[in-house]
Amino acid sequence: TEDIMSSDTGKYDFDIMEFKIIEENDYIGKDYNWIFYDLRQKYNCVLLGIYHRGILFKNPSHELIIEKNDYLLLIANGDSKEKLKSIFHIEQGRF
Repeated sequence: TEDIMSSDTGKYDFDIMEFKIIEENDYIGKDYNWIFYDLRQKYNCVLLGIYHRGILFKNPSHELIIEKNDYLLLIANGDSKEKLKSIFHIEQGRF
């Protein structure tokens, strides 16, 4: 049986990822809805939710503004993983 937490390996394998918003991230100050569509269009991934000020919001209102130290939860395929690391300037996961 396949492990649900197994890592994505290609175009058709998807994985849930978590990226911390650090100071160098261009998404700081943008609203959730804008980021949702930007990630979908450019990186073929779906933003599922956000840890914002220590609270998990699943598919929050579009008015929520992204801040430094938030965590974005998204689902993406293996082909997108390297591109996502480059825009977030950080490896995925909590540190």
